[in-house]
Order: sequence, then C-alpha cells, then structure tokens
Amino acid sequence: MRSLRRYLDYGKRVKNRQGLGELYHWIGKILLDDGRLYSLEERAMACEIAACERLASQRSQLSGPVVDLVIVNNSPPRLAIYRQILHAENAPEYRNAWVELLASRYKKHWSWIGDCAKGRTSEENYAASESVRLFDKFMLQLDQQIPLDIRASTSGGGLFGEELERQRDRIEEQKKQIEGLKEDLEFAEDRANRAHRRAQNLEKEMNQVKRKLGEERENGEKLRQERSRRIKLDRQATEGERELEVLRREYVKLDQRLHQMAQRLVEAKSHGDSGTPIDLQTLRHLSAEQILGINRPFTEDEIGQLRRQFAALFHPDKAERLPLWVRRLCKEILGIVNEACDRIK
Repeated sequence: MRSLRRYLDYGKRVKNRQGLGELYHWIGKILLDDGRLYSLEERAMACEIAACERLASQRSQLSGPVVDLVIVNNSPPRLAIYRQILHAENAPEYRNAWVELLASRYKKHWSWIGDCAKGRTSEENYAASESVRLFDKFMLQLDQQIPLDIRASTSGGGLFGEELERQRDRIEEQKKQIEGLKEDLEFAEDRANRAHRRAQNLEKEMNQVKRKLGEERENGEKLRQERSRRIKLDRQATEGERELEVLRREYVKLDQRLHQMAQRLVEAKSHGDSGTPIDLQTLRHLSAEQILGINRPFTEDEIGQLRRQFAALFHPDKAERLPLWVRRLCKEILGIVNEACDRIK
C-alpha cells in the first residue's frame, strides 16, 4: 500500500480531493500502453489503482448475502479477486463472497478502498470518468487472454450449481464417514475398556497366584526343614542303635567272662585246692593302664590286639602239663587283664 499511494501521488490526491480526473486520465493511458513508454511495474500499479477506484465507486453495492460455498484453488492474487468482484456476469452472491475474501485476506487494501469511497462527489467518482472505459477495455483484453470461471447463478443450474452439489454430496459423504469413524471409535473405546478390565482381572489373578506361590514356598521351606530334622533324628536313632548293639555285645562278653570265672571257682573247689589261695589283691588294686602297661589312648583294635597278646602268654591251655595252681594263676591273671581291657574300652 505504501508504494501504491506514492505512485502518481495517489495517496495525496485522494486525501486532498484534488487531481483525481488527471489521475484517471493517466491510468487509462498507462493501462493500454504496449510497453514502449511505461514499464510492467508501472502498468501493474495503474491497474491496481483503477481496480481500487472502481471498487470504491461500487462500495455501497458490495454487501448482502453470499453463496454457501466458494472453491478457491491455491491462493489467488489480488488481481484475480478484483476481477471476480468487478465482473458483471458474476452473480451478486458470488461477488460478495469474493469481497469477504478480499476483506479478510487483504485488510489494508480493503480499508483503503473504504477510505476512497467516503465523501466522493459525482465528479470524483471513477465510474463517471472517461478512464473507466479504458479500464473496461483492459479488463476485456485480460479476460480474453486469461478467462475467468464465471458464476452467473447460485441456483442448482450451471457449473457453479453442479460444483456446489458435488461439494455438498462430498460433505454428506464425509459426514457419513465421520459418523462411521465415531462408531468405530466408540467400538474401539469399548474394546479398550474391556481389555482394561481384563488386564485388571489378570493383574488380580496374578497377585493371587503370587501370594499362593509365596505360601507354597513357605510350606516348601517348612517341609525341607522338617525333612532335615527327621533325617537328623533318624541318624541319631541309627547311631543310638549302633551304640546299643555295642553295649549289648559287651554285656554278652562280660556275662560270658563271669560265667567262666564262676566255672573256674567251681573247678578249683572240686579239685580240693581251695586251701591254697593265690593272693592277687595287689594286682587287682592297680589301674587298668598299669595292669596293661599303656600310657596313651588305645583304639578298640589295639585293645583287642593287646588282649590277644596276654591270652597267648597266660592262657590256661599253655600250662596243661604244669601244676594246677599254675593254671589257676593264669586264669586269674587273664581275668584281671580282660577286666582291665573292658574298663579301658
């Protein structure tokens, strides 16, 4: 707008209401120039000034109802909007729709057009000037080179009506698609809610399984402890039975020795040698270690070996050819040795 106002002092002329007729004359000449005198930029400035003035002269007529739908491809330049508004064959509703597009997209230009339309006299009106004929001729040439899509009626007939019906059908189809999408969305939300509830139920079941698993682990640990305790008790019982069996065998051996000692006493009495007592009390009062001649702990096998050594020396069978008292002495000594071995064991 700044460049437009500066060109041919357009802004000053409009503000001071002076020299507009001369401006209109120049504009007509510049528009129809073939490029010999004026550049393309100057011709473009003149074209936009003429369009602004023509719209200003029709400012009061550019209002009212608009069509339901206007299809605009890409972003139309201002010249295309000017042509759609000023083309006489366009329907008023269609032209008003383009006016709203101009007012919304190019606010400064539309505001300037309003300023130009304020307080204009008939002499200052561009539509009454000779230059408007030249502008119309220029627009006609432009229409021939770049035809416009004319919307002569907003009713159901014509190209615009057909396009409008197609667009309405398209809108209805899109509405149906939206409804279908809403139903799909509701169905998806319902499925999502059911899936969420199933997930919650699975989580509860998982927690229950975890608790049961923890209880089973505790029970398993208790069972392992009980099994270990029972194994320990079984081992202790087995060891006790073994010790009991050892004691039983020792008891049997001691009982056999007692019977042997009693038998020796009976034999001694039967041979009439009871009047010849053999005193072994001093030997009996000695400790088992002194009797056996040992000074360290002996194992059971070592004690058995020591017992056999004494038996090999003092067994009564070794003294069969000797007097009776010798046999009795050997028996007594061997009995003392066996008792000492039993105490050590």
